[in-house]
Amino acid sequence: MNPNYRKYCLAEICDEFSNLDGTELEIVGHIILEDMCGQQLQMRGHNIQGKSVGYTLDSYNNLARIVGEYSTEKGYFEGKFNKIRNDIRHAIKLAPQVQVIHLFSNQSKGPSAGMALAKLCNRIQKFTNRSVIIYDVRDVAEYLLDHLFMKEIVIEKIVDYFPLLRKLLDTHSITNAVPSIDKGYIARTSDETDIINKMDNGNHLLVSGISGIGKTSLVISVCHRIKEQFDLIVWLDGADVHCHNLRSVLISRLGVNQNLLGLLNTHKTLVIIDGLEKDTVSIIQALAEKCKAGSKVLVTSQLEDAGVDCHVINSMNEDESYNLLNKDLNEQCPRDIFCKIYSNVGGHPLLLSLINASVYLNELSWKDVDNEIDYLTEYEDYRCNRICDRVIGRHIDAVSIELSAIRWLNTQTIDFGVLKSLIKQIGINKLKKRCLLTLHSNKGIKVHDIVYSSIMRADIEDRDFIEQFRTFFEAHVEQKSPAFFKGLYTHKAKIMELLNGNPELGILLYCYLHIVGYGELDVDLISKIDYRRLLANDYEYTEVDYYSLISLVELFEVERRDYRARSGEFPSELAEGTVEKLIQCINIKKLPGDVIIQVKHHLGKFYLQALHNSKAAKEYFNESLQNPKTEFAARLQLARIYKKEDIETSKTYLKQIFESFKLDNNSVSPTTILGAFEDLRSKEYSDLRDTYLDDSDLLETALFLSCNESFDQPFRVLANLSGHLTYKYPERTKAIIREMPIPSEENVGRWAFVAGELYKEMGKCYLWDESPDEALARSTFSQAKAYYAKIEDRCNPFEGIKIAENYILLNEGDNAIRILIQFSEEKRDSFWYYRFAQALSLIAKENEALEAINTALGKLKLMQYESTFRREKAKILEKLDNMNFITEYQLAWRLAEIEKYKKQMEREVALIAEKRKISISLVADQ
Repeated sequence: MNPNYRKYCLAEICDEFSNLDGTELEIVGHIILEDMCGQQLQMRGHNIQGKSVGYTLDSYNNLARIVGEYSTEKGYFEGKFNKIRNDIRHAIKLAPQVQVIHLFSNQSKGPSAGMALAKLCNRIQKFTNRSVIIYDVRDVAEYLLDHLFMKEIVIEKIVDYFPLLRKLLDTHSITNAVPSIDKGYIARTSDETDIINKMDNGNHLLVSGISGIGKTSLVISVCHRIKEQFDLIVWLDGADVHCHNLRSVLISRLGVNQNLLGLLNTHKTLVIIDGLEKDTVSIIQALAEKCKAGSKVLVTSQLEDAGVDCHVINSMNEDESYNLLNKDLNEQCPRDIFCKIYSNVGGHPLLLSLINASVYLNELSWKDVDNEIDYLTEYEDYRCNRICDRVIGRHIDAVSIELSAIRWLNTQTIDFGVLKSLIKQIGINKLKKRCLLTLHSNKGIKVHDIVYSSIMRADIEDRDFIEQFRTFFEAHVEQKSPAFFKGLYTHKAKIMELLNGNPELGILLYCYLHIVGYGELDVDLISKIDYRRLLANDYEYTEVDYYSLISLVELFEVERRDYRARSGEFPSELAEGTVEKLIQCINIKKLPGDVIIQVKHHLGKFYLQALHNSKAAKEYFNESLQNPKTEFAARLQLARIYKKEDIETSKTYLKQIFESFKLDNNSVSPTTILGAFEDLRSKEYSDLRDTYLDDSDLLETALFLSCNESFDQPFRVLANLSGHLTYKYPERTKAIIREMPIPSEENVGRWAFVAGELYKEMGKCYLWDESPDEALARSTFSQAKAYYAKIEDRCNPFEGIKIAENYILLNEGDNAIRILIQFSEEKRDSFWYYRFAQALSLIAKENEALEAINTALGKLKLMQYESTFRREKAKILEKLDNMNFITEYQLAWRLAEIEKYKKQMEREVALIAEKRKISISLVADQ
């Protein structure tokens, strides 16, 4: 996370935590302490008014050796710490056997208080042999941010008290970060050390072992030990990775395919692929070959192959297995039964955990386990699967609905929010207690393959959860929250399955329209959707049709964009037909006013973007200002209209968007704020650019909040702004790009040009920062070249000039010329001649280059670029040994407005002067 954004988040969480009352603090603190301790704690009760019962311990474990106390007292960290001392005495009095006392406060302690309390705790430890740990508001905020917000099941219990934490969880959970270490993980120090040593000596490693042996947990622990060494961490499900798609891997960061090879090539990246069972060696070798700048690949698989570096995990030994089998149990497993279990199961962590959970919940006794093991001796080849089948069979009465929900979703990777909508939090808790699911990275929940296979075979009643499924998306659609998009991308296959089975207007179609890429609309599916009922003259609106109506309006918009992606400009006759249908929607009987305005907003966009009728569009956008749902989107559209008519009015609309976003970034949709930032590239908005782009981190916040909503827009916005940002702020630009997706070469489609632009600008960052890295810059320019290649044969002059620049940066003058000369004379502007001059100079045609740069200067209309053009002319003259190069450098230096650019020229001229053994002054002859 960006340090500045992390600082902001900590401050917000501290503020939210400090506002908790006593009862709320006890609830939140208890949940946090359970996570810290890794065990279930008891909590004192509350009276009929909801207040805590007095004269008891706030939180404690079964034997009261761990105690937690919580306080909202204002002077908690002041004076002689009387409240703290009293809480310690209180804990010892009620639990003399206590070994660790945890004290929580929602107040802040200063440095001096912290030092004094450290001394107090040391004295207590010395004289009573008890540990006292004290947490202030900052300590808790850091724990929430650094440890808990990846644990959706825990966070769901406290998120209502922390609005920002909910937003952070939703946004971060669609990135591919490393999962948290499970509290039940039994460290394998020797294995961890061996893996780290092998990784230090190479760029890849295969961690091999049988299913359920603990490969994933081991690798998670290793990753947490080494993650600080990398710029990016990407955790992938092996099912999403194939030999043919390494340039187009489904990375859930944005729910779209991204270029894994490009990512390894351009960032210091740790890629972990969990459960890669097909083409394992070929994929590892292909990825390892692309590892640059310290990138590494770590793979778990059941396969073992000597063709790559490998670490084999063996089963747990008897002592480790016995400890895991008896974890948290009052009645320990008899030794004779354990020996029988161990001889059948071996040191298999998953199966031992399943048996442990069944006994803990009293769904199996040790005698039952003994009988089950006897039954399984005949299944030598499928023993693990049969054990899992029998254990799950014992759970069916208690969790049949929950198991049926997993089977209905038909996937091992499940979004937490969606599953909660299907079976509620209590159902998730029931499954987790039985070790039937685990929190998996950021996608939410993962069902182990052995368990999943058993669930799919289990004798349980099939149920239909479509209404609960729809309810989840209906609950999140209005805010377009990260939770909404995370659910969409995780369960895209289920949405398509349901929609293909019943093609109709409604929330599922609306979901589909938000995940389909430009040019990828399923025309056959759409052709089956009948919307005549909504447009019939006798139709009267009812509330149950709301999602049908908004999905119809969204369909019109997506069809227009899809047509443009496939065929170019949307024909006016089609646009007029759509406008007619939208007007029919507005005239639907009994349609509420706020819905009418929503439809009018779309109508305004059609008038502006398809029919180019700004007058009619302005009328509808002005009406849209009255609806909070469309207010800021309307301001953006009006700003664009008034840019040609009244620039100050245009600026006013943009200022209103930026100022509202600054005050509350939930008030403006991600699409709208990014659109406003994209408009700042125009020179007319230079004052707004200084205020909202250069002198604030609003752009980073907008990109961070919007990255879940769509792939193309944040990517396109950054590409369009990076030309401004790259030169002035290379480190900032690199930091932003690290948070962006690596687009797929295979599926980038119409975004190939902006993909290439972004990589080109990133390469410039490597050249222009304080410690230039030419090798990494060249690697990044090469990646840009791969994207540009997708459109070279059909690019327009503007794109062609940009592509030629990349070839020039690669010192490939011939290729730059090849791109440029495909455009006719009437399409060659000053920038065309500028790049043409650079390309000719690269291939030692300086006289022709001089002619081209003079033509460029003669055609130049944007005089802010004259300094750049003059500098290029000076370089060409210097190659021709024409001493007039000095005059051109002096003029270029004098015209330059950016101090950094002047310094760069000064260094350049100093090197020339040294080579020629002459004195050159850039400030002469002014």
